[in-house]
Amino acid sequence: MKRLLIAVSLLLSIAVMGCAGANITSHLRQSSLAGSNIQTRCERLDMRNPGELTQVFERYDGWQVLYISEFTTPNIVGVNAVVCFQRLSPAPPHAAVEPERTPSPQPKPALSTPRSSPPKVIDKMTLHVLFYPGKSIPTEADVKELQKAVAFVRKYPDANIRLDGYTDSSGTDASNISLSERRAVAVKDYLIKGAGVDSSKITVVGHGKADPVADNRTAEGRAKNRRVEISILSD
Repeated sequence: MKRLLIAVSLLLSIAVMGCAGANITSHLRQSSLAGSNIQTRCERLDMRNPGELTQVFERYDGWQVLYISEFTTPNIVGVNAVVCFQRLSPAPPHAAVEPERTPSPQPKPALSTPRSSPPKVIDKMTLHVLFYPGKSIPTEADVKELQKAVAFVRKYPDANIRLDGYTDSSGTDASNISLSERRAVAVKDYLIKGAGVDSSKITVVGHGKADPVADNRTAEGRAKNRRVEISILSD
């Protein structure tokens, strides 16, 4: 309010001087602002409209009145004034600074349990059991070969045993895998009955026509490939 009254008194004095016939009368106040970020705004006023004067000063509330200049015409048609205001530019808003993120601790890799090495084969025997064609039933001629297997495993009464069954290349892969496993199971049953081996100590695997030991193009070679391998494993 005090600043508005001062400005009004200045403008009234300008008006009086204008009525006396002065063409331009200026009032310059020394600015108390310093720096490169100063804003200056000027408004032209009609001195015959006091309400306009009030509105301008209310609009520039918080600004400093820097310059007032009055323009008149000799026949006193009206008195117009230019009022300049000045203020420091408002500081730009600070960009929000994100708090420094503390990296989350990386999970420690789980300690892998050392893999136990596969049991070693400490002894091995190959049975050439003929079986009936396409079946897992031993023939009468196979009994002598199976008795050799019983005598072999009796030398290792507490050992674990793995039986690997194989076929020749006749038939499909799926049927040979199934047939080789069933023939290894037949040998397992014979060892349980003939040698008294605990069934939990015998593992059976069917390999089908894999790993041939002879030429499948000959009858002799196919007979050699139809086999069951008995492996005595270390604990």
